Amino acid sequence: MYVLVKDFYKNSRINMWQSFQKKSIIMLTMPKKLDILLNVAAKEVSKQQKLIKKMLTTTYYVDIIIKSL
Repeated sequence: MYVLVKDFYKNSRINMWQSFQKKSIIMLTMPKKLDILLNVAAKEVSKQQKLIKKMLTTTYYVDIIIKSL
């Protein structure tokens, strides 16, 4: 799973950035921790790879990554 996400990050950084921007529209309906996480991801693109590693520890975050593929 991590390898797939890593390859996706490497090959489509711009697409991932756009998907985070789209998710900011529905942030109000998301839990507070995820809201903060997505804000950080949207503002600090250089840290996305580290955030993905954190996301993989929770199935909820993994589900979001899969949907963004």
